[in-house]
Amino acid sequence: MVGNAKHYDVIKNNNKKLVRNLIREQEYISKSELAKLSSLTFPTVSQAVTELIAAGEIEETIGKSSGGRPGNMYRLNPAYEQFLCAAFIQYTFVMKIYDYCGNVIEEATVPISKDVDDNQLIAIIKDITMKYPSLHKAVIGVPGIIVQGVIMHYPHCPKLQGIHLPN
Repeated sequence: MVGNAKHYDVIKNNNKKLVRNLIREQEYISKSELAKLSSLTFPTVSQAVTELIAAGEIEETIGKSSGGRPGNMYRLNPAYEQFLCAAFIQYTFVMKIYDYCGNVIEEATVPISKDVDDNQLIAIIKDITMKYPSLHKAVIGVPGIIVQGVIMHYPHCPKLQGIHLPN
């Protein structure tokens, strides 16, 4: 029975992933359109949509009327999560914050000195996470040599050498 329950969870998660990806491709989409595009049954799509709404990943809105009662439409919730993409470029920390839909919500360039150390770097990241509490992932590019997550060589900021970047 445990194996069947695990198998059911895998299928259920795959269905939610399929529905989420279809919603990501459309600005707004209905359950019937999701069922048609996914080849899933309407009840399966409905269950996936209900769970994605409960998790806050998608939003429900009223569609346009074509003479009858307007149907519900669904879209990604842009506020669900945010993502940081950043890079060290010489003596600056260049970053963009993206919402869950992939829209840029902030761009910034933070000057850093040659003597920047890991504490200053952590302070920059903490400021970002305080401003964006739903920040889910961060990708930081370092133009240097990194071996197994450790900055081995970064010529512009030597004090960052030896710093371990967590996954």
